[in-house]
Amino acid sequence: MKRKFFKVLLGVFILANLGMAEYVKKDNEIYYKYGKEDDSGFKVENVDLNTFKILNDKYAKDDKSVYFLGNKSFEDVDIKTFEVLPNNYSKDKNNVYRPINEWIRKINGANPKTIKVLNEFYSKDDKNVYAAVDIIKGADPQTFKEISGTNYARDKNNLYYYFGNVKNLGKINEKDFKVLDNDLVKNGNEIYYFGEKENIKNPEKFEIIKTSDDDEDILYGKDDKNVYVSRSKYKRLKVIENADRDTFEVMKKDIRYSKDKNNIYFVSKSLYYDYDTYFEQDRIIKMKSADKNSFVVEKNDF
Repeated sequence: MKRKFFKVLLGVFILANLGMAEYVKKDNEIYYKYGKEDDSGFKVENVDLNTFKILNDKYAKDDKSVYFLGNKSFEDVDIKTFEVLPNNYSKDKNNVYRPINEWIRKINGANPKTIKVLNEFYSKDDKNVYAAVDIIKGADPQTFKEISGTNYARDKNNLYYYFGNVKNLGKINEKDFKVLDNDLVKNGNEIYYFGEKENIKNPEKFEIIKTSDDDEDILYGKDDKNVYVSRSKYKRLKVIENADRDTFEVMKKDIRYSKDKNNIYFVSKSLYYDYDTYFEQDRIIKMKSADKNSFVVEKNDF
């Protein structure tokens, strides 16, 4: 899949959308522009022009205040020792900070002398591991690390998954742990997809057949008994009932279509309405009237 690590912003980091953001000096005033589409920006109030210094496209400071996205987002910050860290974290001699919803929050208890930023969501010091601004209880800071290209992380004891909050998925199996795809991992005899344990009949035999390279995030897999598929983002893998695993294959021109020696299948994404909310639901359609020998996929969904 092309779904990149932490592509889902969860309402926490809007920073990726601020391409070409900048502080601009004009007519003895400082303005902040959110991007190239923002022609004029907005005025940064009460700036000391003589000591104003731009730290990067999001941070700036003068001798009285620190600014983030053009706003005074800090209270009791030590300006002299303030510095910007990777992934828009920051610190002074007393505290460590991270941006949430355009504002800066203090990571309570974090040690600025030993803090290490792992990525947008994880950081650690000599005593604790943090996700957003909270301590991950029981995580070992010495061995904690992100699992590259995924939303998973691990330490010497456990496997973790981050999606708005941190899930401890239990003891990691050192001898049999494998990343199968961006959000799909095998941990011993358990398969996790988007941090949820999947009901795979024989997980030790599970393998990926194909994943999509577009925003549909379709994934096909199989074990020695069944063929599985997921289309809707962040949904569980479903069994394609009665699919023949040995002859099953995905159509080349459109990953929504697949076939085996008996049938043509189509994975449909539908919406249903419940309690004033719309939900996505996968449907696996068996195309009974389609001839499996002559069926081909052409352009424009034909």
